[in-house]
Amino acid sequence: MQSPKRLILAGLRQGGLSAAIGRVRLGVERGEGGRAMLRTSAAGVAMMVVLGVSGCVPAGADVAVEPVNQCGALDVQDLVGTPARELNTAQFNKPVRVIYPDMAVTMDYNPERLNFDVDRAGLIARVTCG
Repeated sequence: MQSPKRLILAGLRQGGLSAAIGRVRLGVERGEGGRAMLRTSAAGVAMMVVLGVSGCVPAGADVAVEPVNQCGALDVQDLVGTPARELNTAQFNKPVRVIYPDMAVTMDYNPERLNFDVDRAGLIARVTCG
């Protein structure tokens, strides 16, 4: 049976932190009757915690923060509560997506696009970027 340290290092080489955790957690021995028994040690668990926390964000790294109003959604919040048909005559200088209940939408994110969520009554319920 390999030590937890070797299991973690092998997991990191093969597939990153989740593989390392899986290797330590699933470091399996065969016990009585051939049943699998999990084997971890306090050192292995401590090592997983240290590796997990230290790998989150590099020291001194700038974390990018998305602009809050890049698409102008804050500027059109007064449309919330109005009928969605008002959007047919409105003109916007950004891409617009009107989302009705149970409507399929793509998961792509466009920070420039205005999203109008419409409720079942046909009223604009929310305006967001994306």
